[in-house]
Amino acid sequence: MVEELRRAGRTVVVIEAKTDKIQQLKDQGIPVVAGDATSEDSLRAAGIARARGLVACLNDDAHNVYTVLTARSLNPELFIVARASEEGAETRLQRAGANRVVNPYLHGGARLAQLVVKPTVVDFLDFSLGAGKVPGLELEQVRIATSSPLVGSTLAEADLRRRCGVGVVAVQRGATLFPNPEPNLALNDGDVLVVLGIRDHLEQFESMFCVAGTGKES
Repeated sequence: MVEELRRAGRTVVVIEAKTDKIQQLKDQGIPVVAGDATSEDSLRAAGIARARGLVACLNDDAHNVYTVLTARSLNPELFIVARASEEGAETRLQRAGANRVVNPYLHGGARLAQLVVKPTVVDFLDFSLGAGKVPGLELEQVRIATSSPLVGSTLAEADLRRRCGVGVVAVQRGATLFPNPEPNLALNDGDVLVVLGIRDHLEQFESMFCVAGTGKES
């Protein structure tokens, strides 16, 4: 997970209590805080006040709940992803302040089933998460700024595929997601676009249209 985040351009700090793992992280050049992730002091030392996101992935659900509660109190704007191991923990973590909760055991079984009945769909999902085998192509999420010329334009008017070689896979507006959006969908300030393209084209798109890649925030 740490390597995936670093490949995505994120600055990562790990809080770790085990001495052997602390040394392994240091050997890999990964910033690490030796301490308890449920501790306010450890979270502060890791830079929680200026962080954009937190992944709470301790082995104990109760510890993850406490970590989420503490982190949310220290940084109300933090985007928090938490791991749940037991049934019912997802609700507790969401109430504690987690934005997303993942149960790897539950999702692992669902993935196995989908590999049998919908293997191509799973391949596409893997690709979208950076584990695919399509050289050069990337999925990125970008937020439309107030100053962007895209504000008020429809997707058809923006014509992003012709102008910069990227395709819009989805648009998120608040809590509403528009997958495979219609060409006549007008874009608003603050909309998040999920776009597909090669890195050079994605960077050109971000530069031309005053949008910021939200996946690059740290």
